[in-house]
Amino acid sequence: MLDEIIKSASALGACKQIDEANDYRSLTTLFFSPQGQEFCKKHNFPSLEIFRQIKNDIERKGIYIDCGTIDLPERKHICLIGDTSATIEASGVEYVHTIILMHGAKAIINASNYAVLHIVNVSGLDVTINKDNTVAVL
Repeated sequence: MLDEIIKSASALGACKQIDEANDYRSLTTLFFSPQGQEFCKKHNFPSLEIFRQIKNDIERKGIYIDCGTIDLPERKHICLIGDTSATIEASGVEYVHTIILMHGAKAIINASNYAVLHIVNVSGLDVTINKDNTVAVL
């Protein structure tokens, strides 16, 4: 399946970095990169069906697929997909909190303490941000 994803992305015009992906870890790293986010948003890629097929290979890499209602503590990278509705905590300046929503996912983000949020809503349904006056949303 990994080879199929790489070939499909290449056919859609993905950058040359896709050729360097040789496992799901490197593919996930590319997915969360600025170039990967831009590509996936432009093409609404990968499809929900592809995510469901590779769920077991990527579920421990910050990607949540059809997880129902969940609570997530602070994490640098989070991607919500499909039937997933998450309440996410984001606080502090250690890193930019990147949150991607795809294929109908929803999020409530509770942010404070100078957190910086980068939210990419590819095809999510709803994002609610509860924040104090120190939070920056890119």
